[in-house]
Amino acid sequence: MSDSLRSRLRRQRRETERAARPLPEWLLSRLDERLEDADELGESELSIDAPERLEEEGDFAARIESRCAEEPHGDWRLEEVDEVAPDAFARFARDASLDEVDLRGAVYLDIETTGLSGGAGVYPFLVALGAFAGEEFRVWQGFLRSPDEEPAMLAAAAQRIGSASCVVSFFGKSFDRHRLEDKMRVHGVDPPFDALPHLDLYHPCARLYRGGLPDGRLQTMERALCGVRREDDLDGAHAPAAWFDFLAGRAHRLEAVFRHNLDDVLSLVTIAAHLGRAPHETRADGTPLDGPAGMRALGLARLAVDRGDREAALPWFERAIERLEGDLRSVRFQRAEALRFTGEPERACEEYAALAGEAEDELSVRALIELAKEAEHRERDPSGALDRCTEARRTAGRVCAGRALARYKADLDKREARLRARLG
Repeated sequence: MSDSLRSRLRRQRRETERAARPLPEWLLSRLDERLEDADELGESELSIDAPERLEEEGDFAARIESRCAEEPHGDWRLEEVDEVAPDAFARFARDASLDEVDLRGAVYLDIETTGLSGGAGVYPFLVALGAFAGEEFRVWQGFLRSPDEEPAMLAAAAQRIGSASCVVSFFGKSFDRHRLEDKMRVHGVDPPFDALPHLDLYHPCARLYRGGLPDGRLQTMERALCGVRREDDLDGAHAPAAWFDFLAGRAHRLEAVFRHNLDDVLSLVTIAAHLGRAPHETRADGTPLDGPAGMRALGLARLAVDRGDREAALPWFERAIERLEGDLRSVRFQRAEALRFTGEPERACEEYAALAGEAEDELSVRALIELAKEAEHRERDPSGALDRCTEARRTAGRVCAGRALARYKADLDKREARLRARLG
């Protein structure tokens, strides 16, 4: 960094300390303790000015970005939220309040804060709320130019959130919502969240895809599912430093923070559109969905089992086995369970027998116990059932330990006692 830029930053720092509304001493101390990362960047990427295109909104400022609903973000258009399966999110999120959720009337929420923990010392310095307005999608980014603007900005955010039909976020039920609620209560602002359904996209994404992707981060999902490729993106971990640098009059990267925050909101829209089409595995025009198709099929199968619909789960298990590679013993066992409960016990027993004969592990113990059940109850063969129990006990003793072994022994003790009584 050049000497001229350093001198301008020092001068700006002194001017900030002499401002009419000085920062609290604790905050100034915290600013001084932070290391500048300006040397890692070109001077063209830094600024000592306030972010551009901010509009005054009473006692704080905001930026409003508009996008045409037909405009793509990655490979998806924002308007594709209109083509989702009506009950998809209630199933994926396991939340009945999301049945037939209206994504056109939703508010899409993403925030940038000074820390991950809660409490009065954490500032949500940038709050982004996206919403459809006719054929446009508008993103309102409320910004704190100073900590004392926080009450007004949070009051405005609460009003905007409260006017929506639901909230859409990514990990927002665990993070964004609580950071905002904490500070709203500090300033006497009524939090609007309890009155609204909340679609947290993280959980449906995790249930459908996480096992097939490197991690469950928003940027991983947007890239794999919606073809979003960010250029020169600032990692969210650097956002707090950018705001503290701005407050201290140092060179900052707030424009990159605004851009990162905007992209997050746009990705909420397209990821929601993608997830809403997952039951069909195609977009509205028939184009196959991106993403790991095998894990999606397995996730849809498990979700069907969770709601007690094994008949719907069975074809998804079949597709998962066709698409996935590697060790599929656990998936095959789940398919056998679905077969047994949907009236195909012979096929189920064939799978159990194959699993028991392929390897010696805990799954083979479970398969042998299932074969014992079938022999006892369906085939009326207590002797054959007892043989299976004996085999299961020997296998469990070799491959299980601790609570798992105790659980299998207790089950087999009862089963064997009943079978011996019948034989006697």
